[in-house]
Amino acid sequence: PAQVAQPTCTDKKVYKEIADAVAHKESVCIVDFGFSDITELPAETYTLTHLRELYFRGTLIQTVPAEIQKLTE
Repeated sequence: PAQVAQPTCTDKKVYKEIADAVAHKESVCIVDFGFSDITELPAETYTLTHLRELYFRGTLIQTVPAEIQKLTE
């Protein structure tokens, strides 16, 4: 059977600020909001089309919104 090529994430920088991540949204793969005082994922998170890893441990986020499904690359 034919294999579908998976996009390769080459930007290994861990972005901690959404503004910084959005400035590089064509390449950002990892965002870490961990141990910050955010209470919900910033709306801009869903524009990061190559996002592979998203961390929010230690935040005040209590639920993951359905919009997370937009990140399906």
